[in-house]
Amino acid sequence: MKKKIILGTVMGFVFLAAVLTFIFIPKTAVVPDVVGQTISQATSLIEEIGLTVEVSEDFSSSVAKDVVISQNPDHKLEKVLEKGSKVNLIVSKGPELIVMPDITNLSFQEASEVLSNVGLIPKKIIKCHNTIEENVVISQEFEASQLIAKGSEVSLIVSAGIANTVGNTAGNLENKGYAAEQGDWLYVSKNNSLIKVNKKTNRVTALCKYETSEIYYVNVVAEWVYYFVYRQGIYKIRLYGTGEQKLLNVPTDRPKFLYVEEGYLYYILMPDSPSWLHKMDLNNGTTQTISTNNISTVHITENDIYFYSSQGPYQMKKDGKDKIKLSIDGYLPMIIKDNVIYFTNEYGYLCKTDMKNFSSQTLLDESVITFNISGDWIYYLSGKIDNFDLYKMKLDGTDKTFLSSNNHAFINVVGDWIVCSLQNSQLLRVKTDGSVEDFAWS
Repeated sequence: MKKKIILGTVMGFVFLAAVLTFIFIPKTAVVPDVVGQTISQATSLIEEIGLTVEVSEDFSSSVAKDVVISQNPDHKLEKVLEKGSKVNLIVSKGPELIVMPDITNLSFQEASEVLSNVGLIPKKIIKCHNTIEENVVISQEFEASQLIAKGSEVSLIVSAGIANTVGNTAGNLENKGYAAEQGDWLYVSKNNSLIKVNKKTNRVTALCKYETSEIYYVNVVAEWVYYFVYRQGIYKIRLYGTGEQKLLNVPTDRPKFLYVEEGYLYYILMPDSPSWLHKMDLNNGTTQTISTNNISTVHITENDIYFYSSQGPYQMKKDGKDKIKLSIDGYLPMIIKDNVIYFTNEYGYLCKTDMKNFSSQTLLDESVITFNISGDWIYYLSGKIDNFDLYKMKLDGTDKTFLSSNNHAFINVVGDWIVCSLQNSQLLRVKTDGSVEDFAWS
């Protein structure tokens, strides 16, 4: 009897415990935050509190594979669910992979359309190329058929056309360097602005503008345009008007000469007294003085530098060594072509001297204000003060031809145009054959 009483008491306690457990143990759970957890971590957290998991998958370029992208209900709502309820999880499958198409030799516009259609983002990087036409894709960042994530940025090397190895012609630089050319484009200083003009379409694009300062000595080498801004300094800017950099701060001086070739920049400042010739390494920005002569004009060739100073004309190496005085009676300006020096003498007559035997010849026995050489022609200004006319003649002094009478000051030759700075600071352009004359790209 006693055993039955004990057993009944125990059974009563067990029943009471069961009832109390049923009454007091929670039947609900607060949804936890599992976004950013792996699917295994998220499942453990949810199931531990009596909820169940339902998983769906989606691509994501920002969330790693098998990591929770989002959940429903959102933990931020502090949602309370009955145990056994489902929590829906969207789990990343990683980025959607795209087969990289072959877009080399397409135009940048065509390549951009192909990439956009498959969910990739084109990025244009300009590089000059001497055999691939302008705006054509030279190479692509990822090889064709390679799998890459959808939404990825793809860098495309796009041709900017032919690259100069020297920035401008000696004749243009003798005439303040208002214009230069590279490939299909002209680069022109006009109204305190630097513009580029397409030779084929005549389309004008503005690259930069300086409100109160004129631009001189435009040079173009590969992907960069170099120029001198009056009372500011020497600058460079990319062919498409981006990445402007000041290479040399010159707040008080004005330019007298600027010449750029691959890797180096040569310049003379005024009122640098005397007018010394300096050289800058474009790779590291270091400068050096390579001549302490009082220089009036400079012509730089592949191997040598020719200059005229107060002591006369000289020749030296590009490092300033091996300087020799030349046996010619030349004055300004001075241009060298095919081993012949063209210059004006003390009367302003246009002359030439063959540097092989130093034999001289007068080409024009009338006063020449300035001249330029392009191809087989000499373009020059002659006439009365305040009324200088534009002419051309062959290198041997024959076929003198009148071209224009608009009171010219300086003459630059680019493509089949003569770009003339007038006495009133306007730019006039004249076809080299004299057939067209108008105000330049107004």
